[in-house]
Amino acid sequence: MTVNDLIKAIAKRLKSVYPDRLIYVDEIPKAADGHHFIRCMEQKHETKLGRRRMRTYSFEVLHFKSAKDNMAFHDWAEKLYFEFEQLDVNGQVVHVSKAQAEPGDDMVFHFTFDVIVNGLIDPNSIEAMGSLKMIGGILP
Repeated sequence: MTVNDLIKAIAKRLKSVYPDRLIYVDEIPKAADGHHFIRCMEQKHETKLGRRRMRTYSFEVLHFKSAKDNMAFHDWAEKLYFEFEQLDVNGQVVHVSKAQAEPGDDMVFHFTFDVIVNGLIDPNSIEAMGSLKMIGGILP
């Protein structure tokens, strides 16, 4: 699972909640009022015991409030809190933590959250006893 897979899953969930709004991921155009922007703000990779690894991704969803948009910040935040408790990423469910919403002073609503992904790296493909030689013989 990559950060791009997570961004696609976030965009898919946003599109299901707000089908009439555009979602930007690369850059914010001048005419973004009433639409959303998604970005990964931070990524962290940790080595755990043995082959275990943990990655933490911090995401931000921005909503650019337009003058014609009558939706209140509280309704928007409440909807995102419920919709982003977990995400389906390529058939794998990941849980969202540390969700936080802020109205922002710049006519932009901010919704931030973390996704923690745990996994295992592939084991070394060295055969454990491949270099041992038999000395003597097998007893009958």
